[in-house]
Amino acid sequence: MLHSSEHCTVCQFREHSCLEIFLQCCATSAFLTMPVQKQVIISNFTTEQLMNVTVISEWFQVRLRPFLSSVPTNFLSSISSKNFSCKSYQVVVEALSSQEPFMNEGQKQSIFTTFIFRFLSRADLPDPGCVSDTSGSNDWLEKTLGNFSVYASWEELNNLNKNFSSVAVLGLLSSEQKAQFLLQADSGVLRNDSAFREVFSNIVTSLDLNQLGRFFTAFNETAIQMNLSIPTAILEIILNVTLLDLAPDFESFSPQNFSLWFQTYLSFFLPAIGPNTLSVIPMSIGCNSYREM
Repeated sequence: MLHSSEHCTVCQFREHSCLEIFLQCCATSAFLTMPVQKQVIISNFTTEQLMNVTVISEWFQVRLRPFLSSVPTNFLSSISSKNFSCKSYQVVVEALSSQEPFMNEGQKQSIFTTFIFRFLSRADLPDPGCVSDTSGSNDWLEKTLGNFSVYASWEELNNLNKNFSSVAVLGLLSSEQKAQFLLQADSGVLRNDSAFREVFSNIVTSLDLNQLGRFFTAFNETAIQMNLSIPTAILEIILNVTLLDLAPDFESFSPQNFSLWFQTYLSFFLPAIGPNTLSVIPMSIGCNSYREM
């Protein structure tokens, strides 16, 4: 009599009954690794099955779900070339997103790069980018990129969806994506002072202190990488809006906090300082904080 592992070995997995035996084996032992399991699924699904939401949901959201937190790169590469419909593709993304909290950063980046971006970029898809069956940028971002949208660059998001609206989804963008949006020439924001002020104010007021620090790190790094010359008027807006937002926190700032903000986060913008820029700084700050500033 064959043991469960032997059943797994000899079964050719050509029928769903064999796949059932296969999954039962995997559920009770560590005999087979996940990469083998995935290849079995890929080699047996027909085009009709790949496009069937019910079938894909049963496999990816139920049967394979426990294994998706350690999904291998070769599997991601394989399924990126499969003929999912946009609806069934979204089911896969939803299943992967459900396991995202259990993944490391490298795995998450790999899912976006090796599967999501490759699949959505395919010119042979009936609906490249899977845009048509979504209602607006928010819906598109959540359905087609799921929890992995933050691993895309702003340029990649716009390449995948020509109607992508960064303003509509500001709250869903990462600090890096927000910085790229503000600084990209294609966005047009840098050329319009009033538009920049509105967008930048929305970004700043939506972030807590730590998030704001990460945003400025990303903004400064992006600006340096792009070798941008930012107009003085824009620098003034950034400095004034940021200091106004920070004003309630200044009373509790330590000298180290002042050093971090004025010598690191905001140093890029200090050349635009004006006579009234620092009026929001409380007169009661200590000498050490004053020196750091």
